Amino acid sequence: MSQRGFTLIETLVVVVVLGIAASTIIVLQGDIFARQISNKDLQIGTQILQECAEQVLAIRRRAPSAGYAAVTTAACNSLGNIGGFGVPTVTLHDDSGSNVAACTSTLCTASITVGKDGSSLAPITLRLSKY
Repeated sequence: MSQRGFTLIETLVVVVVLGIAASTIIVLQGDIFARQISNKDLQIGTQILQECAEQVLAIRRRAPSAGYAAVTTAACNSLGNIGGFGVPTVTLHDDSGSNVAACTSTLCTASITVGKDGSSLAPITLRLSKY
């Protein structure tokens, strides 16, 4: 007499294999969502850094007579609190590398950083010179 169908053991093995495959897919899906959130944060932080750099560079265009002497550490205080990021920090250095509150020398370096949850993105550094 020939039997058709599967035995109970064969059915259980198939269910276990499908269960392992399904759990693997669920774990991988969770990792994908976590990476998407991380990428979104990176994009938001980069956009904030870029906007701050644009504001610093625009200061010379808005006040050509003052030039970059009008750039202060408060240049980007209007930005921030977007996506959990804080206000960008602008650090100014003069020709000798000393911290200054405003760019009054011929050559000035502006370093812009932004952070979220205690960590910060790589800074953007601008070399500002009078010409």
